[in-house]
Amino acid sequence: MFNSFSWQSHNEYHINFKNFKAKLSSDLRVLLWNNYSEERHKLMSLNLDPVGGYLSQFYSATGRPALHQAQILRSLILFAFLFNRTDARLSLTVWVREVFPSNPVLTALAGCRCVDDLPPLGSYYDFMNRLWNASCDNYSRTCLLTKNMNGKKPKKVIGPDGKLIEPEPDTYATRDMVERIFHGESLSNGKQDILQTVFSLAAVLPSIINGLIPLKELTVSGDGTAVKAHANPFGRNPQLSLEVPLLLNFTSAKRHDSINFLFAIDAFGKQGTGLSPKNLCLDSAHDNIATYKLLDHWDINALIDINKRGGSSDGLPDDISLDKDAHPLCQAGLRMCSWGYDKNKDAQKFRCPLACNRVKECPCSLECRKSSYGRTVYIKNSSDLRLHPRIPRDSEQYKTIYSERSACERMNDSVLNNYHLQDLKIRGDDHFSFWTMIIGICIHLDAWYKMSSMSKQTA
Repeated sequence: MFNSFSWQSHNEYHINFKNFKAKLSSDLRVLLWNNYSEERHKLMSLNLDPVGGYLSQFYSATGRPALHQAQILRSLILFAFLFNRTDARLSLTVWVREVFPSNPVLTALAGCRCVDDLPPLGSYYDFMNRLWNASCDNYSRTCLLTKNMNGKKPKKVIGPDGKLIEPEPDTYATRDMVERIFHGESLSNGKQDILQTVFSLAAVLPSIINGLIPLKELTVSGDGTAVKAHANPFGRNPQLSLEVPLLLNFTSAKRHDSINFLFAIDAFGKQGTGLSPKNLCLDSAHDNIATYKLLDHWDINALIDINKRGGSSDGLPDDISLDKDAHPLCQAGLRMCSWGYDKNKDAQKFRCPLACNRVKECPCSLECRKSSYGRTVYIKNSSDLRLHPRIPRDSEQYKTIYSERSACERMNDSVLNNYHLQDLKIRGDDHFSFWTMIIGICIHLDAWYKMSSMSKQTA
């Protein structure tokens, strides 16, 4: 049962901590200011009142009231801030049973009045399970794999570039999924909906209100990363040089990145944050016509690298590829010469570089050169968003905006390494998704603290 009076409000949290601080001895006051000053500022700025109002619908209307729910959430966020800085290291059990009760400063930072007021370990896991919108019996006997399915893992094939060779994306799958989005259908199974809403209420919306995430001229980048056991979109404020996640979606690494992106952008659109990105930066794994059409329908500039294996929807010959700027490369891998615009065909014309005297020799001259004029290729101008995006790939504007995509790599590094997601001793989508949400809130709190510090320095 959820009782609104049992959820510690933001105002009550501040009053309790103020009263606790007044009773501190000089030693504990020094401990608070020297060791936990940043954590104090971050937690004081975190308002969990909207989260409590939202979560009330997921509790029973009868029975014993659930206690210390806000304190549990603050304790988990504080635990993430202090990963590997206390004797608990990365163990939630040690944190709850040993470290947390023995330190009155940590107890007060979480909002608990005294050691006797601390929630037990079981309440933490009950709280985690309540935020997972699906069954949590992943480890029951009925969910175990059969004997014949516990064999060796398939071998991983590494390509010449040293990266894992991934299967080509299913063009029909991306097209059908975009059609479903156009018709208002939801792609998500809803398992992470509660977590993503909590993340939005606790972190994303306050960041918008604080001016950290701009409502206009917003550039969003998306990428995936693997976790040992897999932002998607991330936003960046170029004026403040601060990067924060807008959505963290835990998915299967078996699924192609282009499919994962459609699941993520669909979930992002349903968050209700009011954000409408102007630019969206993605890597070449997302280079498919369906994604371009979806972003164009939403009036978003698509900045996506060309996938050389993707060919062309305009009937480009199989032995002609494209470079990152969507410029055709001949059979020998040389950039073909731009030869103007053909009005009758409504297409850009490109000629053989050897025939145009741009190169002195070509290893494929005997195979593809059937006349002195040389081979000619046409790329149509009409409606191919993939080869002719709103912002031309060879423009300085494209290069400047696309350079922001590196925010994904820094964010993934922060989630995996700075906050040790891949080192946590956890299993299952539910726990990985929960801790990803907690880490996302921590990253927003880090950005709020930095923005506050920068404001004080300039004042």
